Amino acid sequence: MPSPFKYIVVLDFEATCENGTKIAKQEIIEFPSVIVEVETCKIVDTFREYVKPVHNPRLSAFCTELTGIQQAWVDEAQTFSVVMENHRQWLIKNQLLLPSGERSPVNTFTFLTCGDWDLNQMLPVQYKFLAGSDGKWPSYFCEWINIKKSFEQHYKVPARGPRS
Repeated sequence: MPSPFKYIVVLDFEATCENGTKIAKQEIIEFPSVIVEVETCKIVDTFREYVKPVHNPRLSAFCTELTGIQQAWVDEAQTFSVVMENHRQWLIKNQLLLPSGERSPVNTFTFLTCGDWDLNQMLPVQYKFLAGSDGKWPSYFCEWINIKKSFEQHYKVPARGPRS
């Protein structure tokens, strides 16, 4: 069965965290994406930027150990708003979005995540804490493929990982 998408954008946020407890105002600290052409399974382009946390600027030792992200990297990074715009420009450069921010009618794509956390939980939380934000994020982030669900449906076994 042919794919309805020409491209898959694999996305996997990392966020501030603490061992055994949910921290108030959890923030995205890494914003990586990889564009894969579905037909050839070839990587088209990559995007990776660290994000400077505003509400919890000091990473916990647990967070650094879990993610491998160093304090200096986020200290030198741009804020989420800037990184989000850089990501949007990257999608435009790769002709997945039109300059208006609408999806390209020719280069169809969807995001692929490992679970629903990235786009169903973390992105809405991040937008909630943005100063001046109405709490709404771009519509192109409202659809995605959860690879865990696809795995479970295909193999008829639970998808488990270190963060399940």
